[in-house]
Amino acid sequence: MPVLFVDSFDHYNTNNILEKYETSGGNASIVIGEGVPHTGTRCLQLTGGIGPTKQQLGHIPDMLVAMWYNPDVVGNCIAIANFVADSGTNAVCITLQINGDGSITAIRSGGTGLATTVSNLIQPNTWNHIALRVKVSNPDGTVTVWVNGVQVMALTGVNTTNNNNPALHYATGFIYFAKGTTLGTNIDSLYCLDCSNPALPNSDFLGACDVYANVPVSNGSPVQWTPLAGSNFSEVNQIPPPGDSSYVSSSTVGQVDQYNVNDSGVPPGSQINAVQVVLDARLDTGSRSIAADVNGNVSSTSNALTGGYIMYTTPYDTSPTTGLPWSGADFPVQIGPAVTA
Repeated sequence: MPVLFVDSFDHYNTNNILEKYETSGGNASIVIGEGVPHTGTRCLQLTGGIGPTKQQLGHIPDMLVAMWYNPDVVGNCIAIANFVADSGTNAVCITLQINGDGSITAIRSGGTGLATTVSNLIQPNTWNHIALRVKVSNPDGTVTVWVNGVQVMALTGVNTTNNNNPALHYATGFIYFAKGTTLGTNIDSLYCLDCSNPALPNSDFLGACDVYANVPVSNGSPVQWTPLAGSNFSEVNQIPPPGDSSYVSSSTVGQVDQYNVNDSGVPPGSQINAVQVVLDARLDTGSRSIAADVNGNVSSTSNALTGGYIMYTTPYDTSPTTGLPWSGADFPVQIGPAVTA
């Protein structure tokens, strides 16, 4: 499963961030807003400091993160993506810093500059697409950077491991970051990949992609969960998620809900690299687990629910129905939750 995580930022609000990320950041102003998104209706607006962190994506030895990126200014003010070679206080990060001349410097934790690109790559108040891939290893670690679909840095022989625990040859996630107290940026259409198996689809840079969010438009079959009111699909298609004011529920193992979801907004003829199912759910009483169900195919990734709402994400590199890459012909698709335990 090379696609680890994607985010359109279009289907939730600022107060839902901790449903999708492990932390909401530190000393930063963080807004999921409707300012100047690249795609859809919303983007992440970050001003000063550490933004949301995603650090529980597994032990990934070769990870890529890509996003659309629109800074207020350039000038040693923005670091866009960090890779964590170990969680906790001994974390090691590979960071991209945007310089005053529009160049990018790759920096290892502690301020060690690894390399700098040519100037005028990044423009302020303009959407730029940036991708960073890091192979965690020593002495053959690699750092690769793309800007607007073009490779602009390819470093080899880099120590990207953790000095405190060099055996930890993996990344666990990424961080959004904006330096300074008033300088900010907009971020949109993020995707994160596991690039460790080149034989699998989506295991390398996918280009300057857009991410689109869609919600159910009608009931599929079956619909076995109990709606709070009305029809099942209409209880789960609100943006942002309404919490306990609108939901479907089930306490029966094996029960499934299916909803029809279109590919609305995706330009006709587009290559669809992956689909991610997001289930926003919580536990009421007892103990229960759920998984995504696509066209009757229940994911092997089951999620044990907690007392608070969490957005459980399940990415699909190929259609579980056909086993082939996704295409417009796969839509509308039936998607929903299944009670697995």
